Amino acid sequence: MNLKNEEVTRLTSEVSQLEAELESSRKEFERLSKEQGGKNESLLNEMKEKNEKIDELDKQLREQAKKVANTKRNQQIERERHAAEMSEMKQQLDDTNGKLIEMKSDVDGKTDRIAILEEALQETVNSVSENERLLHEQTNKNYELEVELANMKIENTVTNTKNASLILSLSERDIALSYYRNDKKKMMAEVLEMKQNALLATISERDTNIAILEQNPTIQGEQEVRKLKGEKDHLVDQLKQLNQKRVLILSDDDNMTVSKELSQGTNETITESLLLLDSNTEKLLCYMNSLSEVMKEHYKDIYKSLPRPPSARESKLLTNDDATHTELVKEVEYQVSFMQSVQNYVEIMLESLEETELDHENDLESIHS
Repeated sequence: MNLKNEEVTRLTSEVSQLEAELESSRKEFERLSKEQGGKNESLLNEMKEKNEKIDELDKQLREQAKKVANTKRNQQIERERHAAEMSEMKQQLDDTNGKLIEMKSDVDGKTDRIAILEEALQETVNSVSENERLLHEQTNKNYELEVELANMKIENTVTNTKNASLILSLSERDIALSYYRNDKKKMMAEVLEMKQNALLATISERDTNIAILEQNPTIQGEQEVRKLKGEKDHLVDQLKQLNQKRVLILSDDDNMTVSKELSQGTNETITESLLLLDSNTEKLLCYMNSLSEVMKEHYKDIYKSLPRPPSARESKLLTNDDATHTELVKEVEYQVSFMQSVQNYVEIMLESLEETELDHENDLESIHS
């Protein structure tokens, strides 16, 4: 009986000690809970569960105490049953000790987790501080870039102003250069026209002399006729070369791409170009008609075999102020196309003359052979 009392006393002492440890753990938990705020809510729930288990064990111990009291009164009757109950109680006590050890291990684990969370929180605070520092540096860089951009805009404005002045100066020089080029082209055309007239007069003189000599055929006259024809052929070659030079002067290659370049220009620029195109076309037409008269007089067969020459339209040149940009561009395209057709026709005439001269030279070589 004394042994049982000592055992109960020991168990009661151990339970009291466990309760004291639990109370100490609870106080430590409350202190940690206050420091960590709402981070340990899950740990608190687990502690509540442990408290409920301890209360249940305490209740079981009280029940065992009652059973011991009943055993004292019924010692003689229930000795065998009491031994079994004591064995069962020891087993339950062992289980309780195991649960207490497990609970202590859980508390230690929660403590370690709290330390890990505190370390993670410190790292987060450090990361936020670093991000704030980087943001401050980036803000300063952005401000410096904005200041630099403003300075660049000012420099760009100054540069554009200087460029506008240079463009105006270049435009004035281009106008002067264009005037001198046109004046030079006009002078060259006049010189070539004078040379052409001189050659035509000389060719006509040779034709007259050849006709006179052919009316009175003699051996000496035939030699003179061959000499005059050779001189005429040489003069015709010179005339062809002059014609080619005049074509190159009158049909400037830049006019062939003017419609593309002027399609983006102003109406005033297109109008000035139209007047220039019309002037060059008129000169080329005049040259074509002059060459036609020469061929009609000296090369009738060749002239009859030529295709129909291009003719200008009867309507006036579209340069009025009411014309739209699209209408002016179409007018430029028409003028360029018509000028090209006139140039092609002149080239056909020159090629026909060249073929005729080659045939004439072949005939002379056959006669001499």
